[in-house]
Amino acid sequence: MLRNVCFGLGLLLLWTGLSDCGGEPDLSKCKKRAYTWEAASSGSSVDLHAVSVLKTGLVWAVGAKGTILHSSDFGKSWKAQTSGVTGTLYGVSFADTKTGWAVGESGIVRKTMDGGVTWREGSSPATDTLRSVLFLDDSNGFVVGDKFTISRTSNGGRIWLATSAGNPINLTALSFADTQNGFIVGDKGFIAFSRDGAQTFTTSVTGEDRRFLAAHSIDRSHGWAGGVGGILRYTEDAGSSWQKKTSGATGDIFGIAFVSTERGWLVGQSGNLLGTTNSGSQWSYEAPGDYPDLLGISVNTNGGVVVGKKGTILRLKVTCAPSL
Repeated sequence: MLRNVCFGLGLLLLWTGLSDCGGEPDLSKCKKRAYTWEAASSGSSVDLHAVSVLKTGLVWAVGAKGTILHSSDFGKSWKAQTSGVTGTLYGVSFADTKTGWAVGESGIVRKTMDGGVTWREGSSPATDTLRSVLFLDDSNGFVVGDKFTISRTSNGGRIWLATSAGNPINLTALSFADTQNGFIVGDKGFIAFSRDGAQTFTTSVTGEDRRFLAAHSIDRSHGWAGGVGGILRYTEDAGSSWQKKTSGATGDIFGIAFVSTERGWLVGQSGNLLGTTNSGSQWSYEAPGDYPDLLGISVNTNGGVVVGKKGTILRLKVTCAPSL
């Protein structure tokens, strides 16, 4: 009987990319992918600030009280890991399935080399709060934070080299497309781009005096920045100039992530989760319900996760879009 039912659903399986009856989607067979968001339970009630998602389905989320949560199934289920700290963690980045970093208040840096089974103290470039961290591989990484903290490493965080800017503003986020090209954002409408791996930065003219809170590089040319009051900027020349965009969101934007130049999302205040399929020309509400502030997002073409206040978790379900 089961064989007959599965046979009868053959067309549906082809459309959705399922590898077998009731199985997970075989995304390698997709000509086009469809993305939908669904709620998941984190098992925690603390505010979650950031998340790192790998294409393998491994996920780490960090937040208040030194919380680190781990999922091995794109956010369906979660287990707590022991960070060894009690301060708030604001950023997390995994270079591969084993090696990752978490950063937070008062210069906290935690590092794991076994997928989070154990976390140990890492070398820190500052005593001020660190807001965002990004590692492109197990050697090359960047971190930003309060009082214009911007540091880079080429040896897995053993030694951090600071970029001197003489600017007292707080930095909130960063994004690099590769080891050389990226940008940082912060208070007072600040955006600056680098072409030399964060050794030097050039300040961009944004025409904005509000705080930017989110940064995302799609590739070395295309990037997004968002922040207080729904401000949204887009670059297609690697940060040399920034175009003003409108998403319809009036609350703060805390995170931005794209899987291509056309398809992406932003998250923010009052549970805003907006998506675009046309490079930000139009945005639509994609949250599967009502949620508190959504504070972080990480996506790739196989899946993604949004995190927020009170332990909120949303996961991105990816299937094959029907062929027309």
